[in-house]
Amino acid sequence: MSGMRLESLPLALQWAVLGVWALSLLVGSLLGLLVFSRLWTALPCAYLSRRRSFFSRTVEALAVEKDWNFANRLRPRLWGDAAIVEEMLIELFAMVQGPLREKVSKLGEEIGLVSRHLRRLASPRSDVRAEAMERLGLLRSRLAVPPLLDRLNQESPDLQAVAARALGRIQDPAVLPALLEALRKLPGSQGNPAAQALTGFGE
Repeated sequence: MSGMRLESLPLALQWAVLGVWALSLLVGSLLGLLVFSRLWTALPCAYLSRRRSFFSRTVEALAVEKDWNFANRLRPRLWGDAAIVEEMLIELFAMVQGPLREKVSKLGEEIGLVSRHLRRLASPRSDVRAEAMERLGLLRSRLAVPPLLDRLNQESPDLQAVAARALGRIQDPAVLPALLEALRKLPGSQGNPAAQALTGFGE
């Protein structure tokens, strides 16, 4: 029986054997796909978690060490590093004030985070430009002030509001006249971010 060929079996039994074989192949493929999808999700998360732990020790030291030669230690080198370091610096802004905040902002410039978003301001896609403006405001770099002022004058009202909010976060007093003008020109709900940007100067 073990040496019996499929062709020698009754037709109904042949179909049954083929059905079982096809079902087992399908189940095997689905199991393989499930395992692959879990690995595809878990491996990047584990990798990014390790990279964040690697950088966290340096970021924690920023608030306590006097030696601010941190650029080489925080410079993105591997996949995902730029996003990790950027988020950690943005979180740090909420915990520092005064000269320390200025140093964190300069650090973002030195390791290339600011220049990356400045390049994205030239994108033909409005959503990319909007995200770039938002990130530049969160990084609080004064290098971003001139290009953000250009965006404030050239973009649609929706994106002008994003530029105004970013400029308010940077808190450069030189932009106050431009923000006042934006507040006057932006219609309806778009004017609110400009007003919030102005009040942000008192923080």
